[in-house]
Amino acid sequence: MNLANSRRWALCIAACACQVAGYCAENQASPDIATNAMTPSFSARSTGVNGTDIRASLRVPAEDFGRDYVDLEHGDRLVATRIEPETLEATEKVMFEHGGNAYGVGFRHEAQDTEIRIAFDRPSTGGSSAPDSTVTLPPPLVLDWVEDPAAMTAAPDPFSRTSATPYFVVWDPFDVPDFEPGDELRYIVSGRCIEPLLGVIDWENGEDALQLTGVLSDPAPPNDGKSCPIHVVFMLRRMGTVDPAFNGGTFLAEQIRSIHLPSTP
Repeated sequence: MNLANSRRWALCIAACACQVAGYCAENQASPDIATNAMTPSFSARSTGVNGTDIRASLRVPAEDFGRDYVDLEHGDRLVATRIEPETLEATEKVMFEHGGNAYGVGFRHEAQDTEIRIAFDRPSTGGSSAPDSTVTLPPPLVLDWVEDPAAMTAAPDPFSRTSATPYFVVWDPFDVPDFEPGDELRYIVSGRCIEPLLGVIDWENGEDALQLTGVLSDPAPPNDGKSCPIHVVFMLRRMGTVDPAFNGGTFLAEQIRSIHLPSTP
């Protein structure tokens, strides 16, 4: 990249709304964009603290650097609906701008198989509406730190990462009937005194615990051989469907849980 182009690119990074054509994506006004030119990114995430957080963004192809975001204007709106799994009672909320390029809203519940529906409603601009993007929430998780996954006896706190006795993080519910085919259980283990560890639990083939002894690596010297808290995050993910009026897109539901474990070398 020559010097002139480098300067233009730096200006784009420093100022979100750069004015140099062809070097920075700009948000598009929704009335100017057909529904079938938009690609949505929808999510429903629960952390077990404040219910379920719904987020949505719409994007269209950009000429140079990926995609531009869509700003909803002149009556175009996103509407989220929560449908209770047993009574089918529906609660509807209009999504509001959240963080500049996204729209969001929250619901106070997080029960397994709760349906979340997002409708793209265009009554004023005359564009095609897209009412049928849906996902269901996977089951909530509870994480436990144990020495014996069968007896659920508690593991020591703090624990030695090199202990000859294995210690495990387990989750409830852990039996297959609570998950659906295609559900993905991911984990991330991090801390100042270890190298990050991440992966996917093969629950469909019976994997039902994450061992943390004898598998965590120290970082390079001089940061090796130290004590620190270990942060373990589990994410149970389920993919939904996006209304075919859009140009593709994704709808992801997640139950996210974490546990903190003091550790020694």
